[in-house]
Amino acid sequence: MQLSSLKSRQAGYSNQGNKVKIAQTQCFRDLIDSGSVYVDKTEQIFRLLNTERTFIARPRRFGKTLMLDTIETLFEYGVDPCFRDTWIHDRWTEQTCPVLRLDFLKFGVSDYDGFAARFIGKIRSFAERLGLRGSIPDRSPGASLFTLFLELRTSGKRIVILIDDYDAPLSANSCNPELHDRFRKMLLDLQGIMKGDPCIRYLVIAGTSRWKEPSLFSDLTDFRDRSFYMPVSEIAGFTRNEIRKYYIYYLNLAVSLEKGIPVEQATNADRDELLDRLGEEYGGYCFDSFYERKVFSPWSVNSFFRDVMKNRRVIFGDYLDEEGSVPQIPAGFSGSLRTWADEGFKDINVRMPDFWYRTSLRETKPEVLLCDAGYLTVHSQVPNGNSVRLGVPNREMKRALEKALSAAASGDAGQSSRKPASTET
Repeated sequence: MQLSSLKSRQAGYSNQGNKVKIAQTQCFRDLIDSGSVYVDKTEQIFRLLNTERTFIARPRRFGKTLMLDTIETLFEYGVDPCFRDTWIHDRWTEQTCPVLRLDFLKFGVSDYDGFAARFIGKIRSFAERLGLRGSIPDRSPGASLFTLFLELRTSGKRIVILIDDYDAPLSANSCNPELHDRFRKMLLDLQGIMKGDPCIRYLVIAGTSRWKEPSLFSDLTDFRDRSFYMPVSEIAGFTRNEIRKYYIYYLNLAVSLEKGIPVEQATNADRDELLDRLGEEYGGYCFDSFYERKVFSPWSVNSFFRDVMKNRRVIFGDYLDEEGSVPQIPAGFSGSLRTWADEGFKDINVRMPDFWYRTSLRETKPEVLLCDAGYLTVHSQVPNGNSVRLGVPNREMKRALEKALSAAASGDAGQSSRKPASTET
């Protein structure tokens, strides 16, 4: 979509209280152009970009892709007209800059050669877009990226690199050691090439899992992991106040439908009561090391309000499970979790080294992988002494856990060997 086609209005700000559309898009420009609700996360994005090389992990369907797309729009086009009436509009002073956007999941993670071909094709098309003269080789992803950086340094250009689902090739192949190792070596090669390169103006990497080796940032000493950094803990997910502000039309509609009263008669007490129930169903996630700031699942909240509008009923559905965004628990893995489930999903204490300094996906403890996937969230400060406490965030995920454990137990009954854990994306 051409920037000139964007409408100058900014949905969700000047239209407070009016009926606005809930978009089903991860493209920031499409969301703004369609007049849809946009929960302003630009203040948190501004804080994230205080660090030039950063990583952040969130469960699937938590807004990582929209976050990266918003950053891409900022650097490619600047603040006008897309960011009018947002927090960042009068504070953003960065010049526009070419953005190399890499989505590892879209490159395909079940075929190394196919992944490599699509990666190299992306690098080649980006070089052509910038008018670089050198030929991008097709020997390997690392060779193509290395050549791109050579050409950039020769031309004096700098770029922004955004990588989405960086961990997908590893997590999707945790049960395929040969393919897992090929991807691991490729990621380590890319890591070494990116380390300290002056042509990278900003580098932001997002994923669902975080471990120190063999991740993309294991050897990047100037890199910062912001997964539990308080100033950006609300960058993905909705806060209670954000739902109250940006979804007031839908809150009033839900109250009206439940109580059989006109929309305009909905009170603050009515909205608070509904928000309490929303929190029990879809809230409780925490990405704040101080365990103070919590957020709701954006996918579930949007789906709930969309269903309220469509069905004229207030029904709390299991949206993440129905959409397939929470991964299955592999067969052979449920035995160690079944007792915990039978005891009512009590909070679990995990040693801080096991939670923070993971060495590989296949050796990571199951409760830590469940936290990556969104089944669990932190229920204490990080660290809490020498450990961290993990627990189920809400009712939706408790039901999803029960269903996933039952399915995994059924798979166990027909298998004689155990499989390692997976957070397949």
